[in-house]
Amino acid sequence: MRSRSVWILSGAWVLLVCGSLWANLVQLDASEIEVGNAAARSHFEKDILVRRWATGHGGVYVPPTLETPPNPYLAELPERDVVTREGKALTLLNPAYMTRQIYELAGRQFGVRGHITSLKPLRPENAPDEWERQALLSFEHGATEASERVVVDRQKYVRLMRPLKTEEGCLKCHRAQGYELGQIRGGISVTVPLAPYTGVFEQQRTKLLFGHCLVGLLGLLGLWVGLRRLQRAEERLRDSESLFHTMSDWTSDWEYWVGPDGRFRYVSPSVFDLTGYRADEVMQSPKIVAALVHEDDRSAWEACFEDGGDAAATAPLRWLDFRLVRRDGGIRWVTQRSRPVIDSDGTSLGRRVSVQDITERRQTEAALRERETHYRVIYEASQDFITINRLSDGVFLDVNQPYLDALGYAAGELIGHTPTELGIWANPNDRARFIEMLQREGRCRNLEACFRAKDGHHVWALASSSIVELGGVQCIYSVTRDISERKETEVALAESEKHFRALYQASQDYIFINRLSDGVFLEVNPLFLDASGYRAEEIIGRAPLDLDLWGDLLDRQRFHDALRHEGKCHGLETRLRKKNGELVWWQLSSSVVELNGMTCIYSVGRDITERKQAEARINELAFYDPLTRLPNRTLLLDRLKQALIGSSRNGQYGALLLIDLDNFKTLNDTLGHDMGDRLLQQVAQRLLRSVRAEDTVARFGGDEFVIILSGLSAIEADAATQVERIGEKIVAAFAQTFYLKDTACQSAPSIGANLFLGQQVDIDTLLKQADIAMYRAKDEGGNGLCFFDPAMESLVLKHAALAEDLRDALRERQFLLHYQAQVSGGRLSGAEVLVRWQHPDKGLVSPGEFIPLAEETGLIIPLGNWVLETACAQLAAWDDDPLLSSLTISVNVSFQQFRQDDFVDQVLATLRRTRANPERLKLELTESMLASNVDALIERMYALKAKGVGFALDDFGTGYSSLSYLKRLPLDHLKIDQSFVRDVFIDSNDSAIVKTIIALAQSLGLGVIAEGVETEEQRDYLVSVGCHACQGYFFSRPLPVEAFETFVRKFQRT
Repeated sequence: MRSRSVWILSGAWVLLVCGSLWANLVQLDASEIEVGNAAARSHFEKDILVRRWATGHGGVYVPPTLETPPNPYLAELPERDVVTREGKALTLLNPAYMTRQIYELAGRQFGVRGHITSLKPLRPENAPDEWERQALLSFEHGATEASERVVVDRQKYVRLMRPLKTEEGCLKCHRAQGYELGQIRGGISVTVPLAPYTGVFEQQRTKLLFGHCLVGLLGLLGLWVGLRRLQRAEERLRDSESLFHTMSDWTSDWEYWVGPDGRFRYVSPSVFDLTGYRADEVMQSPKIVAALVHEDDRSAWEACFEDGGDAAATAPLRWLDFRLVRRDGGIRWVTQRSRPVIDSDGTSLGRRVSVQDITERRQTEAALRERETHYRVIYEASQDFITINRLSDGVFLDVNQPYLDALGYAAGELIGHTPTELGIWANPNDRARFIEMLQREGRCRNLEACFRAKDGHHVWALASSSIVELGGVQCIYSVTRDISERKETEVALAESEKHFRALYQASQDYIFINRLSDGVFLEVNPLFLDASGYRAEEIIGRAPLDLDLWGDLLDRQRFHDALRHEGKCHGLETRLRKKNGELVWWQLSSSVVELNGMTCIYSVGRDITERKQAEARINELAFYDPLTRLPNRTLLLDRLKQALIGSSRNGQYGALLLIDLDNFKTLNDTLGHDMGDRLLQQVAQRLLRSVRAEDTVARFGGDEFVIILSGLSAIEADAATQVERIGEKIVAAFAQTFYLKDTACQSAPSIGANLFLGQQVDIDTLLKQADIAMYRAKDEGGNGLCFFDPAMESLVLKHAALAEDLRDALRERQFLLHYQAQVSGGRLSGAEVLVRWQHPDKGLVSPGEFIPLAEETGLIIPLGNWVLETACAQLAAWDDDPLLSSLTISVNVSFQQFRQDDFVDQVLATLRRTRANPERLKLELTESMLASNVDALIERMYALKAKGVGFALDDFGTGYSSLSYLKRLPLDHLKIDQSFVRDVFIDSNDSAIVKTIIALAQSLGLGVIAEGVETEEQRDYLVSVGCHACQGYFFSRPLPVEAFETFVRKFQRT
């Protein structure tokens, strides 16, 4: 087989050499012909030049001789024969004749022959032969040259012919033949001998023949030498394989030899024990081996069979541990040794591979690593001090991090040193007891000792040690627990005991101690006795339940539940019943403690009666309308939310009724606000009598009331009928005359109704839909009920269109700021910025129309950012004006803006960017912000307060404010809502609220600003009750910045 391959290679080599020789000879012949053609073209060009020269000079006149007789073909030319003045006869030689003479001379001297020929020759000797005739015919079809190589008398010639066109000078002789200017009239044929060039080309042919023969012989010699080396390598390979097979058959490892072609030369029988495959199966299908390798290890295994160009002398021995998947699916860990097999000539003969089962070793190593990791985790994670010292000299061998942290050393400062060298034993007696216990018992248990840290402070510890052998070295393994705190506590306890009694007796809080098991009073301080009205002997030895001290037994249950589950009760607000039966509010904090081995309840209480009374008043203002005592908007929204949840849970319809009094404004204006208030109070009572006890009646604002009906029928039609009946009762109740003092009047309701089921529609939408229905009832004449109809959604579409316009306004910057002056004590102190929308089609849009829409759509955030940026830029611009540089600017901030995580960073970045003074910027918040996530609100306020930004609480009294939150806020001012200021003279409730807010602000150390001051009487009244800062139309309407600056200058002058 190998001999056949050699013959094939040899034949291919000979064919390749012969083919190259033939191609070079063909190219050489072509070059020889081209040289002849070049010489012929040169003669052709000379012929043309001679003809043009002779023609251009009218020919050449010579004396007539035998060699130059008169041309018979020019006999018709009168100027053929002329006589000179001297009487000498001359005859005309035409260019053709001259050229013919030149070629005859060249032929004799150089062997070059040439003549003119034509399909219509003048002279018979110029008639073309067959090759020339074919060339002349090809010229008429566009050819420009014809060439051939001919042999004459064993001499090689190149024959070239080109066309000859009729020129102006040619017509003199050839016009009679019918030729026209530019027409082909024949051709010039030139024959050039190749003899002058043949010698050079023959030398080239000889060199080519010799060179190719030499290359062919050398190639055949190389093939023979390679064959001999390959035969010797195969002989050595067979010997090596025989030895390898013999050794492999005796080993338990799986051995195999894979050749450079990927085929197995040998597979040892032990492959079956390791893989479940027989050696002959593996030999027949080499891909089995790759399939045995676990897929996660296959890439690393394949890399072992890539030599990477290593020379034979440095061919690497490659080791690899990988997982092998047996035929039965079992997985074994194996280690593989692989090395290239290289013969003496450096030729690769493949790789020899040995595979050994190391599964048990890997399992043992894994178990050892897991155990070592377990111990190391315990060692590092332990909060106790762990140290290892050599027994012979006490030198530190290892310490854990808590030991280093406690004593303040780095590991390198301890390892290799003894505790004595470093002075770690603070008390030599502790060291002596430690060594004595080790020597006597081989261990030390719970030794309390004092150690000295690096910085000199003492660390008390409880040490336990054992003698162990580690790595053949006797060591002391110690675990020590830091008891410094306990020691300090023991010392401090004795000291605190002395102070406790004095504090106990002198405390301004109630302090008492009860036994946990039965609640019996063990001790009470004097203040508790004063607050309860009991004497010490009436309380000690008795339980609170015996004395009926708990004003609310549910509070008692919560108190004991907290103690049982958490061991303490913090900040429980409950009522204490005094000896005389009076109930007082107090705040109780208690903890379960051990006193002299007895489990006791240690309690501290404080009287909070005044605070609870104030909170009740604030809560009443926050959730109930002070005029009608009905729930206000805040409580209404909460009740509506609960109604939606209840409807979702029980599947029953609910209804929302929005009621507006017809012509109430007329009554209010004609009879006065006092009479209007009386009417509202009577309306509230009639509405309450018209609904069920479980329904909610609330005052929504002004002359608007809202009723929430819950638990209606689960059938929509029936639920609507129920609503209609209640609506009829309301209309009937209004039909009766209202008596306002001595005045009788009539009032009628317009009722908008909206059914709801579950939480399919949100609260705002329900209110909006009821509002739409109420206005439809008004449009229909009032004094009746109208259900919301989806056909009314055109209003919603208008709402959506306005939202889109709002987005365009933000993009096109259609907003502008107006500034309303704030006056304090007769001095202009600042301004509140109020955003205005200059709509390109609708003109100035009311803030009451677009601000709620911006909040609803989330556009309030970019709008608010623009307002803040513009206001701060204006602050910075006013810095250069002495009249304006002291003014502050108040900016309203929405809840959506303030709840952003990066709100503080945004404000500070705006201040930096505009270079505005933060101490002249005030942010106004609304009470609604206090309803959720107050801690985050307070944190952000303090962050800005630290940079100088001020805060005011806007529209105070209209929303929710808890005193517990209010006192934590870093506020500068409370702003009294204009709704209270407007009716301060005619509504005693508004007057009371104003005074309450002013008193509250003064008690908290805050300033007060009244909004909506429109008359001098309002201003004077506010000043009289302690409010000196005001804003409103009485001073100035909100003005554009240029008008506001003009107002400031005018105000300062007056």
